[in-house]
Amino acid sequence: MKSLCKSVLICSILCLFFSAAYTQSSIDVVLRKYKNDEGVTTVKYEGDNLNKLINKSKKNFKTQLDYVDIIGLSKKNDLSDKDKNAVSNILKNQQFEELINVKSKEGKVKIHTLYQNDVINKIYAQLQSEEFGNYHAILSGKIHLEELGDILSNLNIKELDFLKMASTGKESK
Repeated sequence: MKSLCKSVLICSILCLFFSAAYTQSSIDVVLRKYKNDEGVTTVKYEGDNLNKLINKSKKNFKTQLDYVDIIGLSKKNDLSDKDKNAVSNILKNQQFEELINVKSKEGKVKIHTLYQNDVINKIYAQLQSEEFGNYHAILSGKIHLEELGDILSNLNIKELDFLKMASTGKESK
């Protein structure tokens, strides 16, 4: 009976340890805690309807998105320093590569990708702007880099306009 109790205790401790480690292993998890805060806008698109939006141009895209998750914080708000460090560590530990880093008088846009071969598995983008506030976006799925500009223009999601501008070099209309 004692060995059973010890086994249950050890398993419980290990589960807590691994769940604590996992909670900081994803940018989604770091951003999730802000979603119900005042002055925060969140939008999440997922499922078949998302892929129908992508393919509305009748092009035969190879890209399949699992979800697009966007969190917008007011101009005065942003992630805490602790969470910025957590995101930075996740990007480094999971070996995201910086795809775009644009700084202008309108703001800053950074786009990081996690990919294998020519397929991007995840895109993390952040915008800091006096006009728009602070946006963080995650695109997840099997994304082909050569299709990214066309896909973003087909999505027509207002909160992703900064990504369209960064990927095409033009303001969206």
